[in-house]
Amino acid sequence: MNPYAPGTTVSSVDTYFDNIQLIDAVLRARGDKAALESNQKIRLSNFRAQFETYNTGGTLITTPDSPDPAVQNDPTQAAYPDELGFDHMQSFFFGVEANPTLT
Repeated sequence: MNPYAPGTTVSSVDTYFDNIQLIDAVLRARGDKAALESNQKIRLSNFRAQFETYNTGGTLITTPDSPDPAVQNDPTQAAYPDELGFDHMQSFFFGVEANPTLT
């Protein structure tokens, strides 16, 4: 409806909107949504990102406050940190859902 068309009155606008059936539009929208969702073969069902920070500090530890060159240069001691500090880790998780159609 064009409210600016010649001959349009307040009464004709009220009549136009009074004749709208909302349930008809709702049912058509639900049908369209169901038709669209039934065609989804694969979808992303889950996505999660996890970020963590670690502190290597403590009170009863032997890790030095400053870098120890002996630990840095000796591959047999590589399992131990050469100084106090922080570290971080990022993890990303994806969930994929498949819905194949059997014929």
